[in-house]
Amino acid sequence: MKQHILFTSLLTAIPLGLMAQPEAMPLSQSYWKSAEFVKAFNGSYRTNARIEPYITSEEKVVLQQVQSQMAKGARTAAIQTIQASPLSNGSAALQFNLASLYFEEGDFEQARAAYQHALKRYPSFRRAHKNLGLTLMRLDQQALAMQSLLKAVELGDMSASTLGVLGYCHLEAENYGSAFQAYQLAQLTEPNNISWKAGVAQCLMAMDKLSEGLAMIEEVYKEAPQELGYAQLYVHALLEDEQHAKAIAMLELLLRQERLSLADRSLLAQLYAGEGDFRMAKPHIAAVLENFQSSEAKTQAADAHALLQVIGAVVVLGEWQYALDALDHVAGRFDALAESQGQQMTRYRAFCMAQLGMPEALPLLDGLLKSKPLDGELILLTAKLQVSLGHAAAAEVLYERAEQLESSRYHALLSHGGLLVQQKRYKRALGKYEAAQAMKATEEQAKYIDELRRVVGLQ
Repeated sequence: MKQHILFTSLLTAIPLGLMAQPEAMPLSQSYWKSAEFVKAFNGSYRTNARIEPYITSEEKVVLQQVQSQMAKGARTAAIQTIQASPLSNGSAALQFNLASLYFEEGDFEQARAAYQHALKRYPSFRRAHKNLGLTLMRLDQQALAMQSLLKAVELGDMSASTLGVLGYCHLEAENYGSAFQAYQLAQLTEPNNISWKAGVAQCLMAMDKLSEGLAMIEEVYKEAPQELGYAQLYVHALLEDEQHAKAIAMLELLLRQERLSLADRSLLAQLYAGEGDFRMAKPHIAAVLENFQSSEAKTQAADAHALLQVIGAVVVLGEWQYALDALDHVAGRFDALAESQGQQMTRYRAFCMAQLGMPEALPLLDGLLKSKPLDGELILLTAKLQVSLGHAAAAEVLYERAEQLESSRYHALLSHGGLLVQQKRYKRALGKYEAAQAMKATEEQAKYIDELRRVVGLQ
């Protein structure tokens, strides 16, 4: 009877742990330059007396001078004009315009400070709340941005730019229902804005509306195939729908276009590995390994996850020696790995060495067991190696230890039973198989148990 031991936690990087919900895709840089955003942002210079501070005649003189300078493209001079005005510190309107000029200059820290100054002077300044939210977005402070945007909405702002960016904030916070609603409202006034359509698609996927989400993501990708983020989102959706062949084709297309990231190259290797196709996976595995070996220290931390995943793919394929060679290839660069990643690499090494019957795996396995003494799979792997090395007594002790753990009891009973049969200790082996059958009955095991009973009866 064949014995099957499933080392699931040893192979945590197996393919198709790939399908976790991706992070909310950041708003495209093209959005901040789009006609819709520029129009909405420039509109923020206009005054709305119901929700904005009254502009005095003295302030109006300063703003007219700023407007004249801006007409000539002299933004730096305009900033200096506002800063030099004795009215500036006490004026919400001037601080607001100063902040907007800083925003256009790309100086988001200064813009934030000025918008906050304006809001201290006039707390219900709706446009300042909105623009502060947009500024915080550019500073990657989404939680604070959401607060400012919600305040703008509370004050009556229902513009697409506000609602769409608010949708993104909700999406990143995993508030999928709120994100969906915000994106849909944004689409009412900007129905052709692809960013909002992509947001709706991500929400649909997150809310398990797979067919609707996939259809919309495909539509988004076809509208803007040049946007790498949309292509990657489409690949994720295909994987969620288990359309692996189509996902592979998309990744191969990106590779031919020289737009495939290292993480996606690793993903492609894992997908081929999942198909059991080592020949197709091999060049992508080699590319990831080579990249990690030659990458600069500052990028290695980000590359380490792709490395871990691709070596896991090799292990899943059962290419033990290739996996060991790959580990040796990058061994000098493991300082980039987090402690947990380094431990996973050690597990891979121990696993491969044990599968190859190498006694050098024993100290590695012992070290791993010292940190995780209740890891049933590690115990079983160590026992299997001890059997292959002819250390039956040591293996028995380990099998008995694994039998005490619920997670490994079933496989430990079967493996222990197999060892006892090899030793012709049939009666004791029968007890192990019967205990395993009581846990999980199979027809194959039942037949084997009947054979053992006949053998025991003849003794």
